[in-house]
Amino acid sequence: MPAASDLLAGPARGEQLRHGAVMGASWTLDEAQAATLELLSSGAYLPLRGFCLPLAAAAEHSAMLAEGTPWPGPPVLEVDTGVTGPLRAGTALCLRDREGVLLAVLTVAATHPAGGHRVAVAGEVEALELSRHDDHSDLRLTPRQLQARPEIAAAPRVAVLWARQPVARALREAARRAADLKDAHVVHVVTTPPGHDTDTAAHARVRAARAAARPEETLLLLPLPDTTADDVALRAVLAANYGVSDLLVDATELVALPAIERERVQGVAAAVGLSVTALTPLHWDDDAATFVEPPAGRSATLSPTEVERLLLAGEPLPFWYAESQVAAQLARTVRPRTQAGFTVLFTGLSGSGKSTVAKAFVAKLLEEEARSVSLLDGDVVRTHLSKGLGFSRDDRDTNVRRIGFVAAEITKAGGIAVCAPIAPYDATRRAVREMVERHGGFVLVHVSTPMEVCEQRDRKGLYAQARAGRIPEFTGVSDPYETPADADVVVDTSRTDVADAVSLVLDRLTELGFIERGRTE
Repeated sequence: MPAASDLLAGPARGEQLRHGAVMGASWTLDEAQAATLELLSSGAYLPLRGFCLPLAAAAEHSAMLAEGTPWPGPPVLEVDTGVTGPLRAGTALCLRDREGVLLAVLTVAATHPAGGHRVAVAGEVEALELSRHDDHSDLRLTPRQLQARPEIAAAPRVAVLWARQPVARALREAARRAADLKDAHVVHVVTTPPGHDTDTAAHARVRAARAAARPEETLLLLPLPDTTADDVALRAVLAANYGVSDLLVDATELVALPAIERERVQGVAAAVGLSVTALTPLHWDDDAATFVEPPAGRSATLSPTEVERLLLAGEPLPFWYAESQVAAQLARTVRPRTQAGFTVLFTGLSGSGKSTVAKAFVAKLLEEEARSVSLLDGDVVRTHLSKGLGFSRDDRDTNVRRIGFVAAEITKAGGIAVCAPIAPYDATRRAVREMVERHGGFVLVHVSTPMEVCEQRDRKGLYAQARAGRIPEFTGVSDPYETPADADVVVDTSRTDVADAVSLVLDRLTELGFIERGRTE
């Protein structure tokens, strides 16, 4: 087993780096960037010692595992030079977490344009400390920590089960039998997406993995986006750096890959000295009351889609897929849509009727809906949440993003958020949708009442003031309203009365499965 190493600077060098960081360029990492830095710093990404340029940017900066074997998906760090200032070769860039803690210093080797003020930065990293995690700390092991565990150090071989469905019972049984044949200790890898520290579903996934593992087995938790964790070649590199001898994966994952990708996986595994074993999930035999090799033409397990369908429907998982204690935790990863939180965002010009429809919609929901309902109306929000903001483009953008943040938190808690700002900019609306959909449903309602009708209704006299030049950057007059192309519902209140408009929104929510219409009428 190779000795583990990392990129952590010693005490003396660390003090030098901290002293030099006082006046240096600085970048605050987002969750995904911090997770990548954590894996780099711990040595999980060796032989890489820093961030790389995009693969197509510059061949001389490509990362290699061995002669002719490219590093799979080398990590790229994008920063905004409007924040960091100009970055040139030799610049020391301080990498900090969201609380301002200095985690590492990157010495810039090269940059590549990434659009606007953003650039991709390549360079070696010297780490001062790893990101702090207060959850599941016993499972967040570095390569050095895993290899130091007595059961790992004493094992002749170490086999890691790393699959999309790590708790599937038929796959775990196949992994245990394969490990027994190799006289290998079993390590189960479970991944959680960065930035999901407060996501109950992510924690339930870890609890399910704990419930599935036997006492003699080891669990390893890695912060990886699902798309990155799906790369089998990358799994091979990480597993090798953790001192693993055998990577066990679901055979169906390999079969689904194009032939060139399967060759890439084998090439990477050979380069890092790792054996890859494709596991066929076993089949439960009722007569023998045990798992056996699956009969030809019979499915040995459930697909992720089938598992999600059962969980969303509130139906029990088969015992041969997951033991009762595991199934109970998996059930907590998915809320049936009729119990999940969601957000409805009404957008439209001033005077379009969006607040009127939103209030009527909330009243209809409250008649029968068991979930809490919160109305975030544009004028009310500006009095409290966004007090002090003006009506410049930046301030309006900030106002809508604040509404989106609160709506996402309400949705995450299983409640219903109803928002009615003007929200004139497409990019901001899409950002709010992305925030909310991490936790539940999102429905965008475009109240498309024509501007001439809105202006006729102008009870506050805003349009008149805008046309007289007394209100600068007024949406629809001196500032654009970007018509949404992704609206789930479109309502024109000059042609549709309030009750019918509400009914249209309820119909859409019923189609999506977030409400049962019979309960709201």
